[in-house]
Amino acid sequence: MSLKLPTAALVATLLLGCGADDEEDLTVAVESEPGTVSIEAPPPAHEGTVVMADDVPVEVVTHESGEVYAYVRAEEPPAPDRLGLTVSVPVRGRASGRPVRMVWNERDLRWEGRVRRVEIVPGPVEVVVQLDGEPLRGHADIIVVAPAVHVTVERPAARPRTVIEVVEPRGKVKHRRRGGVEVRFR
Repeated sequence: MSLKLPTAALVATLLLGCGADDEEDLTVAVESEPGTVSIEAPPPAHEGTVVMADDVPVEVVTHESGEVYAYVRAEEPPAPDRLGLTVSVPVRGRASGRPVRMVWNERDLRWEGRVRRVEIVPGPVEVVVQLDGEPLRGHADIIVVAPAVHVTVERPAARPRTVIEVVEPRGKVKHRRRGGVEVRFR
């Protein structure tokens, strides 16, 4: 058995040398491992957590009240109609994250979603970006939770009511109301 290996090496050397001209160039293809490119995540612009979904940076901003905002932070972000976005946020009392399907808000230029009847807590976050149907995944070990969003809606005060009393000689009482003015005839 020990003679087979040196014999095979001798035969291979002889075969390589047979028929080869000294002037002929021998091209050998060398395979190497593919290089990895590291893309650095940009700093957060909205006080959130930046998660790299492959090479797409997504800033996730979560609020205690359940609102979740996401901003695609690429230098040239893809059009929103080419994207789908889902964020899994950590919630109190649940071992795994709660998935939140995000919807594009054209007015505020961000992705928005909401979880109801649960509290978002600091913990790991998962982001899945569907770019032209291809899923790109990202993970961050801890997410920043911002204070709750409170929205106050103020409506204008009711218009003051004006009452005009008109005494008619007949003594009949009539009422007319139009545009906040009440007219009483007596």
